[in-house]
Amino acid sequence: MRSWAGPIGFIGSAASVVFWLVIPFQGGVFAGSGGVTVAIVFAVMSAVGVAGALIASTSTRLAPALLAVAIVPGVAALFVPGLLIVFATLLALDDPERLTTGGMPR
Repeated sequence: MRSWAGPIGFIGSAASVVFWLVIPFQGGVFAGSGGVTVAIVFAVMSAVGVAGALIASTSTRLAPALLAVAIVPGVAALFVPGLLIVFATLLALDDPERLTTGGMPR
């Protein structure tokens, strides 16, 4: 299984880098306080994971440590879209009439 660590880690870390460099800046999703900083830190952590995946076949101590750093932004990249879908679903299930009247009940 060790031979699979490099390719799987590279794909996961690279996907996480792309996610944290592209998605948060689309439509001002992370424009709030500190959101841009979090996205940049997670992108850097993911890039460290890419480096760990590239040296996975040659290093027995450094590569696992670098790949472990990329776990946090990778898991966050999975949960952030899911959380946004949950919020969007909850908003869609809200009473449309209440949304158009500014939240004031009749």
